[in-house]
Amino acid sequence: MNAIEMKCRREALGLSRDALADTLDVREQNITRWEFGKNPPRDWGWIDTALTRLEDYREELVAGLVAETLQVHGASGAALMLTYSDRGSFYHWLPEMAEPDLGDGVAQIPVELHRSATAEAARRLRVEHGVQARIEAVPKPKPKPEH
Repeated sequence: MNAIEMKCRREALGLSRDALADTLDVREQNITRWEFGKNPPRDWGWIDTALTRLEDYREELVAGLVAETLQVHGASGAALMLTYSDRGSFYHWLPEMAEPDLGDGVAQIPVELHRSATAEAARRLRVEHGVQARIEAVPKPKPKPEH
């Protein structure tokens, strides 16, 4: 793995440098340096492994979204997919994403990955199945009342 491959893979996942830094539990400045070839990490292997885990997870998520949407569409004619507008609602509704069981350097699943997977699932539904899926945001959690 090298700097440009890292950048290409990050962008293909739909991740900003900030989101990848949070995911790898490093500073954004490190991601920037690595992508520009300045102060590369001592070992690219753990980054390659973490990105592979994220890529595999994204593909599983896309396949699941497509299958679920096709099932609902077949039963009701509806083609709606939900994703998350921000990190707060993502981790509120799916707290397990803040500490996933992917291992290998993945500290959390970023919300941007979910949105990227949702967009790819909508594209596959349209191209491969002729289904126009609508994407909407999961409602934000209501603030807890103050006592």
